[in-house]
Amino acid sequence: MSRLSPQDVFIIDYRNLLDISSNPSDANILHACLIIRKFFLDKSPLCDTVNKTFRTQILFEVPVPYLQTDSFLSSIDNVISKAPSFASTFDAIDPETFPNCAREKIHRDRFFNLPISRYKGTTYPIKHIILYLANVGGGVHYDPSARKYAHLDSVSSEINLLISGMGIESRAILPVCRVVLRALEPLYNQIRV
Repeated sequence: MSRLSPQDVFIIDYRNLLDISSNPSDANILHACLIIRKFFLDKSPLCDTVNKTFRTQILFEVPVPYLQTDSFLSSIDNVISKAPSFASTFDAIDPETFPNCAREKIHRDRFFNLPISRYKGTTYPIKHIILYLANVGGGVHYDPSARKYAHLDSVSSEINLLISGMGIESRAILPVCRVVLRALEPLYNQIRV
């Protein structure tokens, strides 16, 4: 059996992510988080390795109002201050949800640090939810620093809410998958040529 190149792995994982976004389930979203982590959040991200050859600018398109999401999530805390409060942006990060809304293309660091949910006054960025689901929530990867995500275990079990048949963390990542796929599409198309 021949060894797969980084480009081969990228193509396989991109197609897997595309399939997952079309057929979402908790198990599939855990796999999607593993792929996204491998693409962008690992010590040597696969996208960086593959993109050394192509030098494609990878930008994530989000609705402009989403860039002020943290203040929105904070305002919910003020409204529900007496009870445990949970807020999530769910599909709001995907500009296709709001076709007439102004959009902005942002770089990777800014995208993965955008807030995606808030619970009892703590904001969780995309990066933390992906790392939690990939490294702890799904058990698909051992992370010796998993203790830093322990609080997400208690959030998950305390809320225990299903939306569209999926857990809240998984449901929040589904639109992230769609945004990531669109950001990676130019690189995917260059590799296939």
